[in-house]
Amino acid sequence: HTTIMHNQKRDEYKARLRDDATASKLAQKATQWYALSSELIKRRQESKQQEGQDTRKTLETLKLTDKLLSVNPDPNYLWNHRRELLLELLETKKDLSPKDFIHQEQVLTQAALQRNPKAYGAWFHRKWSIRQYLMTKLHEDNDEDMSKFQNLIKAELTLCSEFLMLDERNFHCWNYRRFIVSTLGLTLSGIHINNSNETQKSEKLNKDQNYTSYTTNIDGAWHFLNNMDDFMSQDIPIIGSQLTSSTLSSVTCNVDDNSTKTIQDLLGKEWEFTSEKIYQNFSNGSAFDYRSKLLPLMLNLSTSTKTRSDYVQEELDLIRNAVFTEPDDQTSWWYFRFILSWANPKTYHQENGSSATEDEIEEFQSVMYEEWTSIQELVEAEDGECKWGLLGLYMIAMSFHEFEEETKTNDTNGYQGENWLELAHSYLDDLKRMDPDRIRRYETLQQKLE
Repeated sequence: HTTIMHNQKRDEYKARLRDDATASKLAQKATQWYALSSELIKRRQESKQQEGQDTRKTLETLKLTDKLLSVNPDPNYLWNHRRELLLELLETKKDLSPKDFIHQEQVLTQAALQRNPKAYGAWFHRKWSIRQYLMTKLHEDNDEDMSKFQNLIKAELTLCSEFLMLDERNFHCWNYRRFIVSTLGLTLSGIHINNSNETQKSEKLNKDQNYTSYTTNIDGAWHFLNNMDDFMSQDIPIIGSQLTSSTLSSVTCNVDDNSTKTIQDLLGKEWEFTSEKIYQNFSNGSAFDYRSKLLPLMLNLSTSTKTRSDYVQEELDLIRNAVFTEPDDQTSWWYFRFILSWANPKTYHQENGSSATEDEIEEFQSVMYEEWTSIQELVEAEDGECKWGLLGLYMIAMSFHEFEEETKTNDTNGYQGENWLELAHSYLDDLKRMDPDRIRRYETLQQKLE
């Protein structure tokens, strides 16, 4: 059995290492690496002991981290040390301008990511650098500089698209893209720094213009979307804690109608981007995950008459295409589980502290029954040997059973005359037969049905 990792056979990789010339070169590189690392550790210890800042030595040490990270971008301690040095230089505002700072960090991290596209430290450092640069621009509160920053962020978005053309499932890049979109959305909302606890309105706002002004902690760029308009609910999930700061207490977001439209367009393009990537490869879990974060925002920011039910039908159509193409791929089944929960009127009404209406429940059950019929056809087409299809049927049966439990409906006379509890048991029996490695899990689920 030959193992292949990163498009390289293991035997071929080991054979290269047994070559004397290759082994000699690697040993020489290891010696150089050890010498540079030792020098870096020595310099850091000396800097902790000395009083005051030696700018010349700090710049020299920064170049040393450049060399090491260009060779190997993986060690996090090197990136941590580099950030310490950069913060020292940025504090003086003399030896390193914000413009030079962001340019050199972009060049370094791009080189690092070309060497290893999945280097955790390099992706984090690039995000940290963007965030640091944004903090500087917010403090300056200059419209021209903020416009340049937006152009920089748009270029980063393009770069993400190029990276994802090379590796469409690179979750590091998908996560970074979320951050970039969050940051771009934040700057488009017309924010400015507010270092007090009171909301400060920007003087440049036209008082005749309709806008929303409020304060938000800068620990999640999507917070600002929550109050964009009266029709928006307060429970929109944050796309991630993408921006953090210990020095800034808050920012003020002034969202006018133009900003709302711009952000709607931005999210619309991201929605289309996930569609494109998913249809290119139904196994793209990162695209499905991003889509699950965008979906609530699309519903609440939509300028059309599309309802939650409309989105549910569209997403189920997408899932149906995926599962009938690759029935054994768990990615689309995971998204199916998410949609099933998101579409359930009990779920979103419970979050809002309200109750689902009978019409909403009836509509949801109708959709579920249609999906149950469709997945049954899929399982039958696979001669019953479709693990994820059976799990999908089990989830639907359990949803019907839970509704019956709440309404005290007799199990033998459930929705459409089906005995959903009995069906749930039968699906778990089939799964125990098909998937014996997880038999204890299925037995536990059955025990909960008793």
